[in-house]
Amino acid sequence: MTNLFIGVGFIGLHILLVIFFFTHLDLVKLLDAFTIVLLMHSTYKSKKYKLSFLEIIGFTSIGLTFSIAFVLLSSKCENNFIWTLKRLRWLFLRVDIFPQVIVDRDLCLMNAINFIFPKTCNLLCQFHINKNTKEKCKMLVDSRETLDTIMDTCKILMDCSVCDAFEGCLKHFECVCLS
Repeated sequence: MTNLFIGVGFIGLHILLVIFFFTHLDLVKLLDAFTIVLLMHSTYKSKKYKLSFLEIIGFTSIGLTFSIAFVLLSSKCENNFIWTLKRLRWLFLRVDIFPQVIVDRDLCLMNAINFIFPKTCNLLCQFHINKNTKEKCKMLVDSRETLDTIMDTCKILMDCSVCDAFEGCLKHFECVCLS
């Protein structure tokens, strides 16, 4: 059995597919068991269908991932994300759930998450942080060796889990960047 929600819009007399939200009952059961962290990754419009793709992913307690839902969006506007997240919210059996959500800095998606899950925390994806940091550093740094040193120090800083150690890592990162 699948759960399928379709959002339809109208332009004049023509029907327009706005949102296509697809999940499966087994995925909903997994979602109910593991609701602490969700990853939402959206892509740009595909060439063939002219629709954006949003994948919602969950994490188990042992670090495995599972797909929760697949969503095709006619546009990446805040209202479409709100509609999608409302459908996702309906899938939760308990109403007191506020997952931590990892996103790729899509501002419309982040605003929609804050609207539907007001007590949740938006986290930025480390992959995208590293990618953007590397792109910016490439413009400022001349040698590949210096860039690698900065990126290694940045990774150590991001992986730091203790507040006291973080301050030391931050000072080290600043020293590496200034040298």
